[in-house]
Amino acid sequence: MALVIYDHGYRIQTPTKSEFPPSGVDKLEELKATHRSADTEDRLHADGEKFIQILQPERKKKGLPPASAATQAYVDTEEKAISLPDRRTLAISHIMSSPVQTITPGATIFAASRKMVDLNIRHLVVVNESLQLLGMLSERDILRVGRNSPDSIDTIYTKKVVAASPDTRVRQAAQIMVEYNINSIPIVDAGGSAVGVVTRTDMLHLLVSGPNLERWA
Repeated sequence: MALVIYDHGYRIQTPTKSEFPPSGVDKLEELKATHRSADTEDRLHADGEKFIQILQPERKKKGLPPASAATQAYVDTEEKAISLPDRRTLAISHIMSSPVQTITPGATIFAASRKMVDLNIRHLVVVNESLQLLGMLSERDILRVGRNSPDSIDTIYTKKVVAASPDTRVRQAAQIMVEYNINSIPIVDAGGSAVGVVTRTDMLHLLVSGPNLERWA
């Protein structure tokens, strides 16, 4: 299923771009190497083993001690990164928050606000009694009307959302978030039931965890 749009609880076939106008930044051109040795340096640094194999003889020829512990640590980090799963194909199910925190239509804004505070979260997935996805409620929605409002969340929650299946690639979800300025994506199973949620915070946690992050970014 990958990424689809849900509107008032119904899955629709409308293309994402027609429902969510792009609001991200324009894609920048890739930087070019500015000197002749840049390509060689990039290749060497991308392969820690070759980097050491070339570096050590050069240091020995010049009468210098072996490469420092810092250099060796760099190589060890590179080798560890190579053994990690390719993050470009990482499924979103690996980083989604589950079980998902939900709320049903008719709940008061005050009750929703208290639940977010108690759970230390900023998003709630709005579902019906069968856990079918209906929309998303964010802390930002609540702050627009006030945390103590006795009104129903039906007046403020987002009823048209981009949802993802558990096997959606993290990279694809991240691109959607940036391009359409979306802060969270609910995860639904084949039957439309909410099984998780991924937020920008989850993406940032992935971004700062582990070495050699440019492999998936």
